[in-house]
Amino acid sequence: MRYFKRIFQTEFKAIPSAILVIAGICIFGSFIHADSWWRIISFAGLALTAITISLPVRDVKSLLTVLGIVPFTRKVIYYSFGGIIFGIFLGVAYNSIKTDWLFPQNLTTFAITAALIGITEELVFRGFVQYRSASAGALLSILLASSGHTLYKFLVISTVPIDLNTDIPSLVTLTFLVGIVFGIMREVSGSVIPPVIAHALFDIIVYGGASLAPVWIWS
Repeated sequence: MRYFKRIFQTEFKAIPSAILVIAGICIFGSFIHADSWWRIISFAGLALTAITISLPVRDVKSLLTVLGIVPFTRKVIYYSFGGIIFGIFLGVAYNSIKTDWLFPQNLTTFAITAALIGITEELVFRGFVQYRSASAGALLSILLASSGHTLYKFLVISTVPIDLNTDIPSLVTLTFLVGIVFGIMREVSGSVIPPVIAHALFDIIVYGGASLAPVWIWS
């Protein structure tokens, strides 16, 4: 009973900063593919995100805290192994549907970039957003982080100036559902490390063999 009471708490003190971060990153996603001066708006959104995240930061320790990076405990290590398994499963499942191989035939230098993109997204959404909205309860914080990430992904993909032939409904649904799992991992482990590992591994397995970045990343 206490668990459900904690989930449905309604202390919304830190939620505005979480919403500002989502707004900023979504502005970035909406205009990053725009032409000339319109692209400046995207970097303004990115600046809004960075400034909002930096406001509660006083030192390195507080920075790690707001991003969900906590000291390794036995629980964090256990769930990190779960993150490894889940990330590999997601990557293999995706490749089994979209490609003729389960793992990249060879890793290119883009594998590093792919991993960094996944890590950054987790630090922003499961790290900062979920942490800052946690006072409203675990359920709302998980839903808010997953919804924000899904909206960002939708905007980045849908605003590409060429037809990617993307199944948008499936993209939105899967991003949201996987985000829920990532959020639960972050909540029960108390750390952003498990979902960071899972997301990074997924991106490496799916994009690590690419010689060029997908057009929706830089177009």
